[in-house]
Amino acid sequence: MASVFFGWEFGGGLGHLTRFLPIARRLYDKGHIVTLAVRDLEKARPVLAKTFPDDTSGAAAKHQLRIVESAKWLSAGEPGQRKMPVHSLADAMCVFDYQRLPLLTKMVQTWSDLLDQSQPDLIVGDFAPTLRLAHLGSAPFLMVGNGYTIPPPARLLPPIRPWQEKLQPFSRANEAGILQSLNIVRRRAKGQRVDFVADVLNGDHKWIFTIPEFDP
Repeated sequence: MASVFFGWEFGGGLGHLTRFLPIARRLYDKGHIVTLAVRDLEKARPVLAKTFPDDTSGAAAKHQLRIVESAKWLSAGEPGQRKMPVHSLADAMCVFDYQRLPLLTKMVQTWSDLLDQSQPDLIVGDFAPTLRLAHLGSAPFLMVGNGYTIPPPARLLPPIRPWQEKLQPFSRANEAGILQSLNIVRRRAKGQRVDFVADVLNGDHKWIFTIPEFDP
């Protein structure tokens, strides 16, 4: 019996959760301990109930299935913040002030605390760069998602507009700011350096749920 931790971070909808559930249910049926970290417990309950109905709520099931609230980024709500141009994932992350070191440090600590409570043998993430940053190689990490949320590793984040061939200077600057904060956090934790922001959007393994025609 293994402990498997599922967590997603960005994306306000439940599509990330529904991508987890078939995997989580299969592992649950095999007797593994499943922890699902969800962004909004109330919104997630009806979706969770379809995969894990009430008849699994006995003492054994409660021990085997844990639902917790994940770390989540909230927009700071600064005037004009939502009007920031978004040409790459780095730009999108900066809308949520991802490059701000105090916020990033707090988010990493939140994920670290959740992982310490679960002691997972496997981590499954979806659009969860800070979860990837927090786990520090303590367990195998599987990243699932679509082509948008799992960009190619070991390179700059590509433009998300199909007609745009080169990154804008502000996108490069945003990525550089994020990378600097990532590596300060890693250095404090005595972790390995991050070379590209795309690397924390990938895992040790990845499953990309898309078809080539829809992969940006």
